[in-house]
Amino acid sequence: MAPEIRLRTCEPTEVDGRVVYRWRTDPLTQEMFFTRLTASWEKFFPVWRDGYFSDATLPPVFALDPTGRPAAILSFQRVPPKEGFDKCAEISINVAPEARGKGLATKALEMVGDYLEGCDLQAVFAVVKKSNPASCAAFQRAGFSFVDDYEHTDEHTNERIPVNCYCLRLGTV
Repeated sequence: MAPEIRLRTCEPTEVDGRVVYRWRTDPLTQEMFFTRLTASWEKFFPVWRDGYFSDATLPPVFALDPTGRPAAILSFQRVPPKEGFDKCAEISINVAPEARGKGLATKALEMVGDYLEGCDLQAVFAVVKKSNPASCAAFQRAGFSFVDDYEHTDEHTNERIPVNCYCLRLGTV
């Protein structure tokens, strides 16, 4: 049974940023992301403070475990129209290394529709490496529909990465 969790909006603070930095620099996390994070904390913090919070209407959220501690982060970015939807965002999830395999990602992703209510979106998309079957399964278990598979080109290395794309249609805007 998946743990009971709740979502809490992240803050552009050093405290929240350090939590995300620790998770983001985990070796397995590095393998699952498109871009490896090589930045020091000093270089990451401005990205956290200014990049993750660049759209005040879509701040990232922590999924808190039953004890109230952050166990995952969900972040969002508005994207151009896609798959027949005019108002879209992409989602990314990063689960704390110590929280993996406990059903927390699926539970957090199941809460996305309610969290994004009122954000003027029609759909949220996830682009997931095929080499990350746990994430692919979590999105599908949470109600995201498979849309397509293709090769994503990494903008820094030009590496072509096989991915699956999933979509969660949101309530009417």
